[in-house]
Amino acid sequence: METLSSIANVDKSLLKQEILKIGVQQHQKTITYFRIRRDEIEKQEIKNTFEYDSHPVSVKSEAVAEACILTDQIQLANQELDQLMRIPSYAYEVHPRVEYGKVVITNKEIFFISAPIERFYVFEFSIVGLGVDSQLYMAMKGKKEGDHFKHGEIPYRIKEII
Repeated sequence: METLSSIANVDKSLLKQEILKIGVQQHQKTITYFRIRRDEIEKQEIKNTFEYDSHPVSVKSEAVAEACILTDQIQLANQELDQLMRIPSYAYEVHPRVEYGKVVITNKEIFFISAPIERFYVFEFSIVGLGVDSQLYMAMKGKKEGDHFKHGEIPYRIKEII
């Protein structure tokens, strides 16, 4: 894994393009996982209905509730994916601020402000996707390069925004 200090030598436009591409792929994997899990639950529920009609209602209700939650998660994830696909991949703008679609390089982590995406790697740099509803994003929202912020007790300094 690369250190954050070595990021200065990386083409930022290419970095952002790769972060966007891999971030979309990661989000698509999450959606696929949710769909597979929901389908498994629904198949099991159909099997239980035919084979075990005497099961208590609570067992069936739990499975149905989980399938409904997964359906909601799939819809939300699809909306987030649609928004991800609209993020421009260009890297530079004058006086950038932390906002949706930006890559924020801090003294501790690299964040992709987009959707909640599990940690992934681009050019061996660790990237974390942050949703706009996250407390960490709220702590840095609107800040510019050189600004400091805290999340809980952890201090951060924004080194670069692309």
